[in-house]
Amino acid sequence: METENDIESRKAPFQELLALAASAAGDADLDSFMRAAWSAFVEARPGLRERLEELRFLAELESLREQGRIPEA
Repeated sequence: METENDIESRKAPFQELLALAASAAGDADLDSFMRAAWSAFVEARPGLRERLEELRFLAELESLREQGRIPEA
C-alpha cells in the first residue's frame, strides 16, 4: 500500500519542475503558458490525443442524436 511519504516524494519533483516552468514563462501570458503545458502533457502520453479526439467525436454524435439531426443505429 502506498504511504503518504511515497506520494509526497513523487509529487515534490513534479511541483519543483512546474514552478520552474511557470517562472521561466513569467513574461508569457497565462493562456500561452497553459496551452504549452497542456500540449507537453498530451505529447508525453502516447495515444492520449487520439483518445480525447475520439471522446469528443462520440459526444458530438450523441448531441446530434439528441437533437434528432442524425438517427440512432
